[in-house]
Amino acid sequence: MSRHIINVKGADGIIVGITLSPTGVLTRAALETAFANSLCLKYKNENFGFDQTTEQSYIIVNFDENVKAFIEPAGGWMGKTYEVVYRAK
Repeated sequence: MSRHIINVKGADGIIVGITLSPTGVLTRAALETAFANSLCLKYKNENFGFDQTTEQSYIIVNFDENVKAFIEPAGGWMGKTYEVVYRAK
C-alpha cells in the first residue's frame, strides 16, 4: 500500500501534512507529535449547512477500542481537511 498524507489544520490556521501508517492508520502519537496538546480531529460535514442560514456542522473522528489510533472516517481519509481539537487548558 502506498503511503497517504492527510491535511490537518491547527489552531493557528496552518495546514500540516501527516503521513498515515503503511496500513492507513493515523495514531494518536502521530497527531500529538505534530500538534502538542491535541485531543482529537474533526472535519466538516459536507451534507449540512448548504443554505447559508445554518451553521456548518462537524464530524469527530472516532478512536479505536484501545484509544491508540483513529478509525478511518466514512468515505476514507482522503479529500478532507481535518481540524485539531485541543485539550482544555
